[in-house]
Amino acid sequence: LSDSQVPYQDALVNIAPRFGVAWDVFGDGRTSLRTSYGLSYDPLTAEMAGGVQALQPFGASVDINQPFALSAPFRGRFNPFPFVFDPSDPNFVFPVTIPKGFAPGLRNPYMQTWNFTLQQQVTDNLMVEIAYVGNVGRNLNYNRQQNQAIFGEGATARNTDARRIHQGFGSIGQLNSGASSAYTYGRAIDEVLTSSAFATVTQNGLQDPNNRAAERGRGDFDIQQRLVNSVLYEIPFPESPLRHVFGGWELGTILTLQSGSPFHVDAGRDRSLTAVRHDRSQIVGNPHLPSNRSRGEKIFEWFNKEAFALAPVGSFGNSGRNNLEGPGLVNLDITLRKRFRVAEGHSLDFRVDFFNVPNHPNFGNPRRGSATDRRLGRITGARAGRIGQFSLKYSF
Repeated sequence: LSDSQVPYQDALVNIAPRFGVAWDVFGDGRTSLRTSYGLSYDPLTAEMAGGVQALQPFGASVDINQPFALSAPFRGRFNPFPFVFDPSDPNFVFPVTIPKGFAPGLRNPYMQTWNFTLQQQVTDNLMVEIAYVGNVGRNLNYNRQQNQAIFGEGATARNTDARRIHQGFGSIGQLNSGASSAYTYGRAIDEVLTSSAFATVTQNGLQDPNNRAAERGRGDFDIQQRLVNSVLYEIPFPESPLRHVFGGWELGTILTLQSGSPFHVDAGRDRSLTAVRHDRSQIVGNPHLPSNRSRGEKIFEWFNKEAFALAPVGSFGNSGRNNLEGPGLVNLDITLRKRFRVAEGHSLDFRVDFFNVPNHPNFGNPRRGSATDRRLGRITGARAGRIGQFSLKYSF
């Protein structure tokens, strides 16, 4: 870049070591202790800023709070369209909106992972393994609104821009580093939505730009209890002329049991009148309902929607991030396959697959987008039911 105020930054000390140790405890090849550690960095790219192509004076992005009508949204205002860029006379339309920029001192996010594993050979065909796996994330990216509107007497949605910190500008998003995450004992905790570094300002941000600690909660990917069991078994068959047909069949199964994923209820409105638009709801009761209700009752109302309301105007909701949990998952997949030898270098593979064999209903998370939604708490989707498929493959 030729602009001396925006120099290209090198990161020359991002050393990412990895090492592992394996120890044969008794020297007989049946008991081993293994441990490893690794550190890895996530590169920062210009695309993470998002929306830079719409920055003025090269493009126009205009926010209008409560337009007069869809037929005349610019009534009483300057109409920026059609927008023409003249390098000799740049045209700025106020207020200027900056979708997202980079914070000074932005650092590369990094992740530390480690494990400690004990392996024991019990029989020639059976091994038991116990492992502890942990990881922590540091300098994770999050977006912070730099130009929120300040609530005060007479504040309304119409005078949002007049109440902003930096006059002449609308929304100013800023990509920061410094958030953290941790995985420990089956719980993932982080401070902000860090699942996508490419998320826009409206998708990924703090409810209160001045209170990052209020965002600490369960990670979006936090599954507190999860069991996955897989089996691959060759069905035995005695030596006989029928072995070519009934022998050599392989049976495989994958069983998955897990608890639900976290979520929270948004306000759905800018109750704080800060124009940040990440307001959460206000808890006014117990959101949890009895677990012994019928399936139909749970589908109609997964949590107590009466426990959520809009926060008072000028304040943020008191509900925590990801403080509720959705339905869990029960799934069993089965596959049966056999390879028939046709001739030298030719074979026929026959395979049968069944997904979700018990046809267990695995529901998605309930509606949670707005505290004023009439269908708040209602489950409206589910994963696929039982599916079976047959396949043949001829190899030559």
